[in-house]
Amino acid sequence: MADAIRQQDPYRSQSERITHPPQIIALLRRLHENRILLRVKIPGVERPFNSLLLNLNPQRNYLLLDEINDEAAHRKALEAGRLRVFGQHEGVEMNFNLDIRPAQNRQGVRFYQAPLPECVYYMQRRADYRVHVAMDMEIGVLLPLGEELLLDGQLYDVSMGGLGARLDAGEEIRKGLIIPGCRIQLPQDPQPLQADLEVRFVLPDESHQSLRLGGRFSRLAPEDKGRLRKFVTQLEREMIRRRTRGDG
Repeated sequence: MADAIRQQDPYRSQSERITHPPQIIALLRRLHENRILLRVKIPGVERPFNSLLLNLNPQRNYLLLDEINDEAAHRKALEAGRLRVFGQHEGVEMNFNLDIRPAQNRQGVRFYQAPLPECVYYMQRRADYRVHVAMDMEIGVLLPLGEELLLDGQLYDVSMGGLGARLDAGEEIRKGLIIPGCRIQLPQDPQPLQADLEVRFVLPDESHQSLRLGGRFSRLAPEDKGRLRKFVTQLEREMIRRRTRGDG
């Protein structure tokens, strides 16, 4: 049965299922605090509608969703008692179900009230969306320039499409240079991830007294691509945990 659902819903088959309440709250806060326009679907209705997350109350386990601005669709939503909500922020797409009931405030503004979702389907759709790497992780990047020169740097962001690194020196590096065999020493992995890197920019980073390099992967083996995807997902989870704890 689960396999059939995945085949019918490619979004769910390609996304991560988040069920940890603090992570769910952190994701919902992104939508609320940034006033992200949401797309909502009513069961049995093909056309999607727009809405906003008006309020979030984790202590009382509820959220408030702006009412659909279409009377016929609004009635269908109340009949169904459920909406499927889609939102996207900074390249991350979220998808979840809400069990709704009508409500209104003292000023007569109408909205839907719903318990917080028990699960959120979460997918990073943009391959070039960079995930920040905390400095305390100290992930090394090695850039071989010819046979005699090996530059040592530190990873500060990464995506499926490329990376950003800090270097103590890099006068030999220029935009457009292809660096074969760039290596990233992934944590708890004895084998470094390896790819050719096309330099996109090199800028001074005065706050760290170093250089910032941005590069795009130009060749990545399938096995390394799988390891990179796993690493990016781990970084995203850690970023959510840190935000939930208030670390950054």
